[in-house]
Amino acid sequence: MAVRILPPSVGDSYEGLSTDSKPTGVVINSTFREQNTQSTWITYDGTNWVLKEQTGEVQATPTSNTVLARLKDIKTSVAELKTLIVLAAGTAVVGNVGIDQTTPETTNRVVTHKRQAPALHRDNISAQDILATPAAPGAGDRPTEGSLLANTNYKYRVSAVNDNGVTVASTVGNITTSADGLNTHRIRLTITKVTGALKYNIFCSVDASPKYQGQVADGGGATTDYDVDTTGAGAVSVTEGFAWNEPAVGGGIDCAGFEGVDFDCKITLGGTSPVIELTPIYYDSVDAQWYAGESLFFTGSAGGGGVIRGKLRVRCYAKGAIAFLQVRSLTGTTPSFSLTVYGSRF
Repeated sequence: MAVRILPPSVGDSYEGLSTDSKPTGVVINSTFREQNTQSTWITYDGTNWVLKEQTGEVQATPTSNTVLARLKDIKTSVAELKTLIVLAAGTAVVGNVGIDQTTPETTNRVVTHKRQAPALHRDNISAQDILATPAAPGAGDRPTEGSLLANTNYKYRVSAVNDNGVTVASTVGNITTSADGLNTHRIRLTITKVTGALKYNIFCSVDASPKYQGQVADGGGATTDYDVDTTGAGAVSVTEGFAWNEPAVGGGIDCAGFEGVDFDCKITLGGTSPVIELTPIYYDSVDAQWYAGESLFFTGSAGGGGVIRGKLRVRCYAKGAIAFLQVRSLTGTTPSFSLTVYGSRF
């Protein structure tokens, strides 16, 4: 149809189809109503046209596979809007916002979130996600290779280290150098590998709680050797470990295209006054590292069988990152736990 001018109000009012070219060189604040879309445009300079504010409404009874919607508070051109996808079932989606028209006037609603069904994330785990405490290393006396005293009892222990912290130290071992009168002894410690450890802190002195002596990188094999030539003079070992493990990237839940993930946890705790710490971690693909989020602690009162059972949801806003739920700590007297986790992205 041809574009025709209507009686003026503020500026001129025009009317036509959305396929018609809008007039130029007209009065500022003129409007153009598209008969086939019911959209109204306004010109701010007499040449360029933008959508005028509309009142949002949805057609009550759409035709097959068609949804007509008037978008509210749009102040940009149609070309800048995301493509309106009309689905076979009668659901229209703009980006992540949908208008469910499956049963008109019954299910009419705006769907602002998409959510996936829960999937198993971790199954019946019973060990914390931290580096294992090292075993006490083996020790041998080498009489002529160092500067340690003869006929002296030396105490030693080791702790494991990764990028996230250090473990509790091993039990204390001891060795007495031979009584040969030579103060040229060396003690060679043989450390059994701790999976995931990058280094080991060495504590060795004559003290009951041996003092820090040095550090050695993991040798890559089943064991790592370290020679002690002088006694330690640093701090004693820590009593609480915080070196958490980093999982394989493929073991996490990829939240690309989603706001986050809900971790639904089924927990059983044993022992006296047990407390479990759950911590979500997120993978940063830029520097290929995991980063910890805020922890959540769970305990309760023992029920049947003297155990504590509970269910809880941990909501994590991953913002498109990969997420993983860890057991960071377990405290109490002879504590134990069993944990199964399901994840559902939203």
